[in-house]
Amino acid sequence: LQEEVENLLIQLKNKDALLQTMHLSEYALQKQVHQLRSATFQIAKGMTAMEVELHSSKDLTAALAEETERLTLAYVPVMRSLSEECERLKAELREAKGLS
Repeated sequence: LQEEVENLLIQLKNKDALLQTMHLSEYALQKQVHQLRSATFQIAKGMTAMEVELHSSKDLTAALAEETERLTLAYVPVMRSLSEECERLKAELREAKGLS
């Protein structure tokens, strides 16, 4: 009986550790979502600036090309990195849930 109680305590500690890992993963995912929302806001802000410049510029095509290139260089790598990190954390969370 004592051995069974010890085994149950070990299982309980393992499940507690997994639960803590899941909570940390959830927090990390929430943080990533916040960062993605912030990046999206910055992109929208940049798009607004681009539209203002587009309407006030004489050479609209050149202004659009310049702003598009600037936004692409600035935000695509950030969004890709955040998306990859978010996917990695989701995989870790699924793995942690599968072990519990």
